[in-house]
Amino acid sequence: MIPPIAEDVNAAASARAASPDRRNHIATLGGLMSIVHIAKLVAFGILGVEFGSYAPLVAAMILTSWIGIFLGRPVLDRIPERLFRITFQIILTLLSLRLIAKAVGWP
Repeated sequence: MIPPIAEDVNAAASARAASPDRRNHIATLGGLMSIVHIAKLVAFGILGVEFGSYAPLVAAMILTSWIGIFLGRPVLDRIPERLFRITFQIILTLLSLRLIAKAVGWP
């Protein structure tokens, strides 16, 4: 099974190469994540997973996502392209290293 964070790292790396502007990059990544999460909901629904007990958690996650969008948009508009790219690459590298460490059994 692929850890959830691995899917996000793979999608982020793919979107980075496909979009020269940080706004396009974020939009592409958001679209890819939406498709992936909807596909998971459908697959788990077909397998019989009950989502009712998770409704408050899902609602809180949706709400905090919208808050993040409204708070992040001004930051994204102000940050220079180069700084965004460097910061994003550092975050992807750290997440990748975390995946490798977990795979070899390091806490």
